Amino acid sequence: MRSITLFAFATIASIAAGCSPEDMTGMPDAAVMPDASAVCSIASNDALNVTFTNKTTTKTVSTWWVGFDCKEMVYNTLAPGQSYQQATFVNHAWRVREGNNNPSGTVLLQVRIASGMTTIDIQ
Repeated sequence: MRSITLFAFATIASIAAGCSPEDMTGMPDAAVMPDASAVCSIASNDALNVTFTNKTTTKTVSTWWVGFDCKEMVYNTLAPGQSYQQATFVNHAWRVREGNNNPSGTVLLQVRIASGMTTIDIQ
């Protein structure tokens, strides 16, 4: 069972600065990418469920699936402390934005789902 805890901005900057989406494919847990416009989902038949957990104490966040065309589609909103399970696929890309379904909300993180990943903690 794999999980990943992502810290807003610091993780994105320190883990993936300067990497293209192609460079990040096959990372052990997830591909965390710095540029919100640089990632799209990649087709896959490897289905899995991932639990998104909002571990912040004050921020409402929204989860957005990033399509094959790189366009975002909102899936869920999480108040502080809430979580939900999301059906997805390996190599699909997700973003978490600050706010309640706000497409211009600050991108707190983005991740490409890796095989065996089970949780994404938003801190």
